[in-house]
Parts: sequence; structure tokens; C-alpha cells
Amino acid sequence: MFVSRYRVVHGKDLDLRYSNDMSDRRVRGSDSIVASNIHTITAHEGDVTAVAFSNTVLATCSSDKTVRLWSNTDFLELPSSPLLGHKYLIHCCEFSPLGFTLATCSQDGTLRIWDIKTGDCVLCASHPSKCAIRVCRFSSDGAKLVTGGDDETACLWNVAEKRIIRSFKGHDESVTSAAFSPDDSYIVSCSSGGDLGGDMLVWDASFGHGKFLTRVHDCHDLGVTCCSFSPRCGMPDSLKKYLIATCGNDNLVKLWNLVAEVGSINVTVKLETMLPGHKDSVLWLCFSPDGNHIASCSLDKTMRLWNVMTQQAIISIDEHLRQGSFQ
Repeated sequence: MFVSRYRVVHGKDLDLRYSNDMSDRRVRGSDSIVASNIHTITAHEGDVTAVAFSNTVLATCSSDKTVRLWSNTDFLELPSSPLLGHKYLIHCCEFSPLGFTLATCSQDGTLRIWDIKTGDCVLCASHPSKCAIRVCRFSSDGAKLVTGGDDETACLWNVAEKRIIRSFKGHDESVTSAAFSPDDSYIVSCSSGGDLGGDMLVWDASFGHGKFLTRVHDCHDLGVTCCSFSPRCGMPDSLKKYLIATCGNDNLVKLWNLVAEVGSINVTVKLETMLPGHKDSVLWLCFSPDGNHIASCSLDKTMRLWNVMTQQAIISIDEHLRQGSFQ
């Protein structure tokens, strides 16, 4: 399958798979934003399920059970690539903040952490239930990692000690996505929802208890596929304020305000707005590093870029044979 790298002029690179055009075509949107395909990689023998960037390396993972590593400058495959060990399709990949290691998780029920330089697997671990693991995310300092799986549980790991330090139970379906707040104080996890709407749960990432602080029921019809915190965090007076984006099988992107009282377990989450536009399930989203934009991709074969302030789509790329994944 193809991995195509698009450059967006505000500085965020988006990697979109399944591009059917090998040329450096440009897509122009509002706000004078231009997206152009600067390189396409033909690599995996199966679907490319996720990608991740460090400062120097692009990682791609696939249903062909492999992880491949590429130079971020000339797009040549690194000597340590491919990373072999997973027995089934890989759902997610995530670089540690310093970029020296890569976490991956798979339908085979394992979380793996890899040394990027050598290609060695330095950790192979599972949830106690041995279930499929669908998401893995590092904290901003790299000391912790959260995973979510088909056992309806999110697990918090101590990376240095290579062990689970807390299990978060409260979902009624598979945990499909999770994210740390930008200050690592909170974790949000979201579930698939089955025939109902997926739930969003907020957890305390700092202290020892495993009870959720608040729950949002049915935040997307038929389940949540991805969640992401804005990198911005406001602290007016005695409150912490965060912005969360979610997407789901209802074709929507939604923005939520999380407000927490400093020094308290009192947390509230309220819907700010819904961003319609996609014509099919929205599979993935992420904030730009400055928090000004959100990128989303969908089963409708498009990627959209949204202005957070105006809450409008400012660019749409629809050059894919199938759905996309990006970071």
C-alpha cells in the first residue's frame, strides 16, 4: 500500500495512505493554506493502519504484521527496518517524546516497545486478559504509557519498570482510543460502543486510584474511533481548562471542554460544538502542534483540515482510493 506525505503550509505534516496519485499535486483551501504531496512510499503488502513521526524518522505499520522505519529527509528505509515480531495486524504506533523508542500494539494482544537504532524489541507485554490492544499513547515526558483493548480496560504503564501500574475499568465495550492531557494530569479513554453510543471516561493520571472522574455517555452514535487533547491548557484562577476532540461512526468530529478544579477531583466535560462534513465514519484525528487546527480522515476517502477558532473546514483532500490514516 502507499504512504503519501503531504506538507501543509502552517507546518504540520500529514501522512495519508492510499493516495492514487504519485505526483506532487497541490490542494488549496481557505485561509491561504496549501497541502502538497511531497513524497509517496510504496512499501507494505497490506493496509497501512497507522503512521507516526519523530524528528528524524517516519514509522509505518500495517496489517501485514510489520513496522517499517524511514528517514524523514530522504525517505529511505532505515537499516533497522522492518521491525518483526507481531503475529497479527498492528493497530497503532507511537514514538516516545525523545524519539529513541517506538511503541506498537496489535490484534495479537501484545504491546511492544522497539529500539529505533537497533530494531530490537525491548518490551513485549500484554493486558492481563491477553486481549487485542487497539491504542498506545505516551505521556509527554515519556515516563508513562496508556493502552486500551478489547477487554474494556485501559492500562497505565510505567515505561522504565515495564509494568502496569494501574488498570482503568469502567467501559462497556472495547477501548478504541486514549490520550494524555498536555500536562499529563488526566487520561481520556473512549469506547467502540457496540450498537449504542461510545462513552468517554476521564481518569486521574497522577494518583493511585483507578476510579473514573467523570463519564460522558453516548458521545458518538455507534462508537468513538479516536480522541485527542489540544496541546493548549488554560489555567484561569483555580481551574484547569482543556479542549478535547473526538470522532466516530456518526460521521462527526466533536469538540469538548474539560474543566477541572485545581487540587480537586471535580471534573466536568461539556460538548462545545459538532463539526459536520464527512460523509462516512471518521476514523482518526489530531491537533496541529500549535492547537489552531484539527485534521481528520474518514471512510469517505477524504482528509479535512479544520480551523479550531472558526470551527470550519478549510481544506479537503479527496485523492484516496480508500480511507486514510495520518499524524
